[in-house]
Amino acid sequence: DIVAVESATYFLSKGIFADVGVATVELAMDAEGLDVDALSARLKGGLKIKALYTIPNYQNPTGSTLSDTRKAQLARLAAEYDFYVISDEPYTLLNFTDPKPPTSMAEHDGGSGKMIALGSWSKLVGPGLRLGWIQAQPQTAAKLVNLGILNSGGGANPIVSGMIHYGLESGAVVKNIEMLREVLGQRLATLDRALRKHCPSASFVTPKGGYFLW
Repeated sequence: DIVAVESATYFLSKGIFADVGVATVELAMDAEGLDVDALSARLKGGLKIKALYTIPNYQNPTGSTLSDTRKAQLARLAAEYDFYVISDEPYTLLNFTDPKPPTSMAEHDGGSGKMIALGSWSKLVGPGLRLGWIQAQPQTAAKLVNLGILNSGGGANPIVSGMIHYGLESGAVVKNIEMLREVLGQRLATLDRALRKHCPSASFVTPKGGYFLW
């Protein structure tokens, strides 16, 4: 089996796939993220993949965000060529200059069941929590949660799950995300000014959210 990944991606992702015996193939990117037209051409040329791993929003490490047009195009390709899109979206809610967070790939599923969007409380509340969530169509989510390891253990990290549940109900999680947006946005602005002043020959793109400037 082959999983496609972006040419610049989360540095541990290839190792994770290799650990379960899955080969990876790199896909071209441009300033807007994954080059979906280039992917389409490769699929038409015979490339066969089981899944595509992407970080569409405030990408790690480039900071790019895939447009809704490209997201919809990618979803259509997944349905046509029968592969899953594993959309890693831990930074989506950390928008700084964007008026609202970018859309999740799950919003572009169209009923195909091919979109699997992943979120992480580790990036929004605290790095030690090691807890996340999945957005997917019911038929897809059922395949992911009906596993022996989850049924036996009663869920993933149940104590932290209870803490997050309380934080969501009380509004504390939302307040923390709002604080992160403000603090990280200020840090980005400071870094941007410093780079322009002290490294005038450097080439970079200032992201509209997330953790990364490339």
